[in-house]
Amino acid sequence: MIPETSPKCEINPEPFARAYPFVVLLLALAAAVLGSSLATAAEKAVPAKKAPPSGPALSLDGYLSQVETGNVDVSAAKAASEGAGLRVGEAALIYSPTLDAQAQWVRDKRQSPFLTYDRFVNDTFEVGVSQMTPWGLHGRVSYNLTQTGYIGLGKPIYYYGSPKIELSLDLWRNFFGAETRGGHDAVEAAALATKYGQSYQAKVSRAGAENAYIQLAAARELDAVNRDSFDRAQEIYDWNQRRARLNLSEDSDLYQAQANLEAMRLNVEASSDALRSASRAFNQARGVDSDDVNESLVLPDAKSAKTPERAEMRDDVRAAREQQRAAGANARIGREKNKPTLQLYGEYARNSQDIEKSDAIDHSFDGNQPTTAIGVRFSMPLAVGTSSDARAGYAKEAAAADALADRKVFDQEVEWKDLVQKLNEAKARLAVAEKLAEIQKKKALNERNRLKRGRTTTYQSLMFETDYNQAEYRRIQTQSEVLSLLAQMKTFGG
Repeated sequence: MIPETSPKCEINPEPFARAYPFVVLLLALAAAVLGSSLATAAEKAVPAKKAPPSGPALSLDGYLSQVETGNVDVSAAKAASEGAGLRVGEAALIYSPTLDAQAQWVRDKRQSPFLTYDRFVNDTFEVGVSQMTPWGLHGRVSYNLTQTGYIGLGKPIYYYGSPKIELSLDLWRNFFGAETRGGHDAVEAAALATKYGQSYQAKVSRAGAENAYIQLAAARELDAVNRDSFDRAQEIYDWNQRRARLNLSEDSDLYQAQANLEAMRLNVEASSDALRSASRAFNQARGVDSDDVNESLVLPDAKSAKTPERAEMRDDVRAAREQQRAAGANARIGREKNKPTLQLYGEYARNSQDIEKSDAIDHSFDGNQPTTAIGVRFSMPLAVGTSSDARAGYAKEAAAADALADRKVFDQEVEWKDLVQKLNEAKARLAVAEKLAEIQKKKALNERNRLKRGRTTTYQSLMFETDYNQAEYRRIQTQSEVLSLLAQMKTFGG
């Protein structure tokens, strides 16, 4: 007996058929919303395009003019240098004639046991001109007019007139004007050292500002290169993404393109930060507190730039030379001032005595009542050992200053030769870097077109793009190096 077959369980397809359009519509809406969200997220992740500078073109010379007025370091150093230059003539005051005058009115009512009077009168006026010579002779020409006498004695008050010449000559300390000339040289050299030192500081600050201009221009170029590279990386990624959706490429190509895109995104962020920092330094050098620079920059041609003319001595070396001279002068002063003093002096005067002032002045030049005096002055320190040690110490300080100044000259020559060599080498590298960048650009463009035609791999195209980016980096860096070296060489004067 054959068992009865169980009836089959059949499913009615009509409800599913009726629901299918609704499911399809729901999936389509979900896909659209998800795609829109992903697209929005992707757009937000794309680095914002930097608008090109909208302001006028600012040349390097124009920028440096702004630095001259806006940078306190430069303007203060220039003012200090000019001020010290005006003080150089102060040393000549040691040898210049000096006018001196004095007046005194005395009314003395003290009484004498031998005389009875009302008061003693002594009115004096003296004027003179003195001068120190470089060889140690000091001279003074003066005129003295005195009214003196006793009121209450019944005798007239007389006027005394006296023209006088005084001369003194140092025979030991300050022999032949050694200390006097040392004082002159010390004052003059100190002022010149300040003048040249501040002049060098102004040139260093100016070179720093010039380097800030160069660095900002280079940062803008690097940022533009990175953003262009990001755009190309985005194109390659989008192209590989479309091919992956159509199953026309391997997932590894898409991953490689995505990794390259993120690397370029990181480069853009880094160059954007560097650009902001360079802009801040650029504005700071011209006395502006801002991160924005709207002017477009015009760099000089690095390849055709010539080596700046240099002075025989850089200003800081000249300052060191003057410091050496000041140290030597102070050493001479120190040695001289600790020596015994032996001075020969002489005076010659003519005198008159008259009741009338005019007669006293007229007769004072007659020579009927001359006065002559010749003398010697001597003094010496008793701490002979201490004095000897002080003189030896000044001598050692002067020798040390000489050695440092000579070393400064040596360092200057070595640094200049090094800069000249580096400049020539950098110019040669720049020519090669520009040629390489042009070749790498052509190679990358060609490989990009081959990738679109499916004749090369994504990896190969990305490698060529990387080579092009690195070539552009080297070109910009080498160009900046050449211009920075030129700015540094300008500190040597000329």
